[in-house]
Amino acid sequence: MRIGIYTHNYPKSEGDRADAGVFVSDFVEELSKKHEVFIFYTGPESGKFGNWKFTNPFSYIKFVWLFVEKTIKSVNFVRKNKLDYILAFWSLPSGVLAYFTKFILGTPYAVWCLGSDLNFYARVPILRILIRCSLRSANFRFANSRKLCKIGGRLSGRSFYFLSAVTENPSAFLKKVRMFANCTNFLFVGRLEKVKGVDVLIKAARILSEDKVKFKINILGDGTMRHTLEKLVRRSSLDDYINFSGQSDKETVFSYMKSSDFLVVPSRSESLPLVIIEAAKVGLPIVATNVGDCGRLMRRYNIGKSVAPNNPKRLAKVLKETVREKKDKYRAGLRLLADDFSLEKSVSMFLKYIV
Repeated sequence: MRIGIYTHNYPKSEGDRADAGVFVSDFVEELSKKHEVFIFYTGPESGKFGNWKFTNPFSYIKFVWLFVEKTIKSVNFVRKNKLDYILAFWSLPSGVLAYFTKFILGTPYAVWCLGSDLNFYARVPILRILIRCSLRSANFRFANSRKLCKIGGRLSGRSFYFLSAVTENPSAFLKKVRMFANCTNFLFVGRLEKVKGVDVLIKAARILSEDKVKFKINILGDGTMRHTLEKLVRRSSLDDYINFSGQSDKETVFSYMKSSDFLVVPSRSESLPLVIIEAAKVGLPIVATNVGDCGRLMRRYNIGKSVAPNNPKRLAKVLKETVREKKDKYRAGLRLLADDFSLEKSVSMFLKYIV
């Protein structure tokens, strides 16, 4: 088959982890082993679609122009490459463009919902209508968490199938990272945005420091809140406890995971974070808030501890408990999760439906 991949998030270079598109290239590489794959970029040529503020009327003007321009390009792209099928990563904007393209050319497509499209954009009335249309017209609908499957099903009135978003095996990227001795090393990996709850983690860290707990927190990632979070660390006198390392490539991320004691996912909202699957692949146990599919995974596989979101005191209590724990009890669950969530299985599951 000749399959078109529609996405507004795609790594700009090898090792780029700037956003959720980190797994798209891995999926494409695996899919390319079985079928011909063609990439169509659905985002704006300047800036990022995810940075548009839909409280600003000007964003709607850009939005209309984006779909007019990209629909024309999409139709030409499908014709030029003689595509048999389209897989749209995120229902907005990719799924909507696939919907318009199917309306014009009849090309079948599937939509893979991945969090922001259903959790955020579907709350905007006009975008919600477009997302619903794209989902209802799709030949198949996937989501990367059970919770998103339910949300998408309610929105579209159509069946959804769970399809996990995963990355390649990290073993080839590991290097030695020097960690702090005689303390527990926690790790955060992700965007520095409010939804990710890094401020909650910092407030929990202040409680741990007041309780004389020996710990360090390495924060890998960047975002609009970085300056605010760094100020919060200074005001809380946590400079000796928390280190910001900025945006990191795959080798650095996986190496930190291999060398840390626990990954912390303090998100206020999630579907199924890719970083949990990555941590499992290097045997790193996890402390995660009970949002999206996180709590279900923690309980089913016994890979760490879950905690209520947006609660620094509860998070500090759980982190303090991990300091005294033996990490070996999580190894079996981490291996099982890593085996259940693989690139090969995700691609095979996708092909099972469309071929």
